[in-house]
Parts: sequence; C-alpha cells; structure tokens
Amino acid sequence: MRGTYLHLPTSVGPLLAAWSEQGVAYVGFHAQAEAGLAWCRAQWPRAQWQAHQGPVPDWLQRMAALQPGPCPVLDLSASTALQRVVWQALQQVPWGQRCSYAELAARVQQRRAVRAVASAVARNRWAWLVPCHRVWRSNGAVGGFRWGVPLKHALCAYEQAQPAAEAA
Repeated sequence: MRGTYLHLPTSVGPLLAAWSEQGVAYVGFHAQAEAGLAWCRAQWPRAQWQAHQGPVPDWLQRMAALQPGPCPVLDLSASTALQRVVWQALQQVPWGQRCSYAELAARVQQRRAVRAVASAVARNRWAWLVPCHRVWRSNGAVGGFRWGVPLKHALCAYEQAQPAAEAA
C-alpha cells in the first residue's frame, strides 16, 4: 500500500492526516508528524508513507479550518463490526451536542455493553472526522480523549461557540 500524509496547522493544534487509495487511514493532533506516522507504520507495516505534494484535498482544508462537512471515505481495515457501528453512530451526534457512553451504547443497540462501546470510541483513529470528542460520561465528566483532555474541551468549546450553520 502507498500512503500519503500531510501535517498542517489548525486553530487547536497541528494535525496529521494519512490516507491511501482505500480511504482516510488516520487523522490525529500531533505537534510532530512523526508521532502519528509511527502509529500508521505500526498499523500498516508494509505501507510506504510519503509526504503529500500538491493542493490540500477539500476534506482536509475543511478539517484544518474546523468546519463541518461530509466525511470522506474512511479506511476501515483492521476494525471490528462493533467499531464500525460505533464510529458510524458517532458521526450522527449533532455538531455542538454531546452524548454519554451509555446513550451511544443504546443508539447502537448495545445497552449492556457500555464498556465495549467506550472501547470502540477510544480506538477511533479519525480525530474530528469521527467526533468522539462529543462523548462524555453520564455524570458530565469529560472521560478520556486519545489526543488529550484539554483538546477535547477545546473542540467542544469551538463547536459551542460556532453553531453548525455559521461554520458551514
């Protein structure tokens, strides 16, 4: 597999995006590109990752500007059926709103498997595209976030301050 990556600034911190002909493989917030690339290399050891040359793809321009829009095709290889269902449900949580892990489990018909659903949320590898930052604990506590709790707060605050209609 040949993969392409781009490390670019956003208002909440540097973003690394990696994609191939199969779709978007990874999007994460990293000060240094190498941190995200190391994860990609571990997941796809045979892939050859090269820096993107040319215009920034539209979906990535929207992401860098933290704007809503249609989700590009995601590379769902190496994911379970539950992860795919949970990640799809995360994309249905409206801009600027939150849900709890228990609510998300109910949405995917897994009311008794809240921990498994939370584990699938934690394995999300597409920051912002699959908005796991919108999932909080039932008691209102933040819970975790792969790219850091301060960033989770910043992303939610951004959405609260800019309604989706204005952001689009």
